[in-house]
Amino acid sequence: AEGDEKLLAGGRSYIRFAHANPALFRLMFSVIPPQRRDDELREASRAAFETLRQAVARGWPGGAPDPDSVTRAALRAWALVHGLGQLLLDGQLDWLEEDPLGLAEAVLADRIAVYCRPAPGPGPRQESP
Repeated sequence: AEGDEKLLAGGRSYIRFAHANPALFRLMFSVIPPQRRDDELREASRAAFETLRQAVARGWPGGAPDPDSVTRAALRAWALVHGLGQLLLDGQLDWLEEDPLGLAEAVLADRIAVYCRPAPGPGPRQESP
């Protein structure tokens, strides 16, 4: 599907950026002390995640998805690409294959459609009485 191809392209860009810019990638995702977090940074984070949510929602099968399912699918997709990027930076894929970046991209291509669809199992968590 076209939505899957766009998500895959975005995921590849994320992994390639991490691979090509390890110091900047680490800085971007480093822990920021609470006293240094400002509204502008929070808003930029929200906007970036919302862009991913919208991309996931556009490719959703069967029409309009519920917002909680889209959020969970977007978080799964982000966890996948971020985890692969971090594994590349840490050299954890080097022993598996001659081309660790190619391996990470292949894993991404295998999983992106699965990660960005409704998850099997229970729906949104409900409050206990």
